[in-house]
Amino acid sequence: MSIVDYIDKYGNLGNGEHIEDVTVSLAGRIMSKRSSSSKLFFYDLHGDGAKVQVMADASKSGLDEAEFAKFHSSVKPMKHQDEPSVKAAPVSSTVHAAVRTVEVFG
Repeated sequence: MSIVDYIDKYGNLGNGEHIEDVTVSLAGRIMSKRSSSSKLFFYDLHGDGAKVQVMADASKSGLDEAEFAKFHSSVKPMKHQDEPSVKAAPVSSTVHAAVRTVEVFG
């Protein structure tokens, strides 16, 4: 699914609303990365002239804390030619459309 299609389909979710039984795959460039802690990372995923925020939450990842922190500490904002994909469950954000990440593939 393109980022634009994702925003069109899920951009109207209420603040904090989650759709647990749906997983979408998105591809784009990770342009920035922030961490709130070793258990919570945020990425800005850009593609097709749009962006979504990816929230990577250790409690939803299926990894233990050490594996999760190691994996996400190795993820860097991408160069122009890199196109990772993300498998995620839709969730809303107070700022813009967002996804809660399940897996990130480089």
